[in-house]
Amino acid sequence: MGVKMEPKIIINGIELTDGQSMTVRAGIESFSSYLSDDDVLGRDEHGRLMVAAYRDRLSEVSRILIDPNKAKRSAQHKKTKQEGLADDT
Repeated sequence: MGVKMEPKIIINGIELTDGQSMTVRAGIESFSSYLSDDDVLGRDEHGRLMVAAYRDRLSEVSRILIDPNKAKRSAQHKKTKQEGLADDT
C-alpha cells in the first residue's frame, strides 16, 4: 500500500484527485514565490499591505497542506488566546 503524498482537498463538496491536488499545491507555491518581492503588487502602502496579507494566508494554507493536525492545534491555540484577550477588555 502506497503512501498518499498529496493532501486531500475538497472544493464545493468535490474531492480533488491527487493530480488536481498537486496542481493546487504547486499553484500556491508559485504564488508564494511570486510574492517574494514586497513591491510586486505596487510600491504604495496598499500594495505592500496586500502582499503581507496574501503571504499570511498562504502561510496558513501551506501549514494546513503540510501538517493538518499541527495547523488545527495552532488555530485552536490562536482562537483561545484571542478569546482570552477579549475577556480582559
